[in-house]
Amino acid sequence: MAFNFFVGALLVFTIGNYLFFLWDQQKYWLSLTKIRKTLYTLFVSALAVGLLVRETHLSNWPFILTLTTIIIFMDLALLLTPSIMKLWKAEFEHNNDLQNIILTYEKVRKANYRRVETMSAMIQNAHNYFPEDYFPMLSRARDIERYLKEYTDLYGISVQVSPLEVSPPEYNPGWETMSEEEKYEYEEVQPVYEAILRQLDTIEATHNFEMGNHKEEYADYLLQYEVVSLIEEESMIVPVINQKEHYLIVLKSERGEVLEIDALHIVNLTNLYHLYR
Repeated sequence: MAFNFFVGALLVFTIGNYLFFLWDQQKYWLSLTKIRKTLYTLFVSALAVGLLVRETHLSNWPFILTLTTIIIFMDLALLLTPSIMKLWKAEFEHNNDLQNIILTYEKVRKANYRRVETMSAMIQNAHNYFPEDYFPMLSRARDIERYLKEYTDLYGISVQVSPLEVSPPEYNPGWETMSEEEKYEYEEVQPVYEAILRQLDTIEATHNFEMGNHKEEYADYLLQYEVVSLIEEESMIVPVINQKEHYLIVLKSERGEVLEIDALHIVNLTNLYHLYR
């Protein structure tokens, strides 16, 4: 009787475990340790009841060993789920690492949600930041920086706005023989690229960054409006390049952490500033 009850309990556990996994995988992985403890508690309890009601005996060790094997197999096959990474070697996902990944993801998700709320509020209240009689007392770059701090200060991020000083191209004797595409590259693109390189030198010195041999590669990314992430420096360099003004904006982790969504919001807030000013 006790054995039949145990088999029924295992069946209910297996079905419930699968349904829980389908219902909410995130909560499932977070609860995996508790689920495993439940499985082994069920086994030990059933074995103890079986011994108490004399339905099984310690002398019947082959039967007990079989039950133990079944429980271990369920733990490995249903709960831990092995991932074969190398031939003849099964490597199992470490439960604690998996939980840490999930918790980190949840933390970032909540942080992104809060940042979206802040961005939405700043867009809706932009008229309060820029009244009609507003006149900046600082340089334009410092005034943009002051505005962006309304966002970055909330999340423990420092911000520095660096204008690009684009110099006109030098006279090229071969100008007349250039194609229209080459003229555009020489007259419009190359000066901005060189200004980015010069500003990267300044940023590297000011913030004590180590860009090494990647500086030209970073300049190419920035010229294509791509954000440069300096992981070791816990910083990002965000390009804002339009027809009127060009800036490189440095976001750096201070009390908080710089997220990818911060770069997107900084670009949008800078463009919002340009709409009003």
